[in-house]
Amino acid sequence: EVLARLATERPAGLRAARVALGAGVAQVKVVQSMPRLGEADLAAHVALQPRRYFLQNGAPLVTDALPLGAARGNGHRPALLAAAPEPLVEASVAGVGAAGLRLVGIAPAAAFPAALLARAAAALGALEGNGPAFLAAYAAAAAGADVALLPPALRRDARRGRQRRARRWAAIAVLSLLLTAL
Repeated sequence: EVLARLATERPAGLRAARVALGAGVAQVKVVQSMPRLGEADLAAHVALQPRRYFLQNGAPLVTDALPLGAARGNGHRPALLAAAPEPLVEASVAGVGAAGLRLVGIAPAAAFPAALLARAAAALGALEGNGPAFLAAYAAAAAGADVALLPPALRRDARRGRQRRARRWAAIAVLSLLLTAL
């Protein structure tokens, strides 16, 4: 209801929304030694074992994972993991839809502003342990990394939409090449 009310006060012409979940709602962590998997496989690994990485508190979780950096000598690499309660994510999707907006994404909000991140980079860059990976995670989040907390059905719909758009552009390219050849 809150999202729908906020959306009614939106500027004219705004048709899409991106929901950012704060630290009290979304769980974000950097795990130093995740298996060396591709992005999709890593996200599936975390989704299959949410209790291993996050506090669940009785509610099912929507999760995502993003690999950070290169693999180390042991075949593992750091990853940014995110999770949020599924009922809250579904309520956000419904609220944005009820407001007549297209949902672009749901992601955890970056905990640090860019200026604080730049000042902390010098201090934490030399630390062993989580310091550099933590900074890399927030730099990735600030740069628009694709950590998305979308329900599986919405994720499938988004993937199908991207595939349709890619096929449409490929058909347009082939048709334009044929027309120029004639």
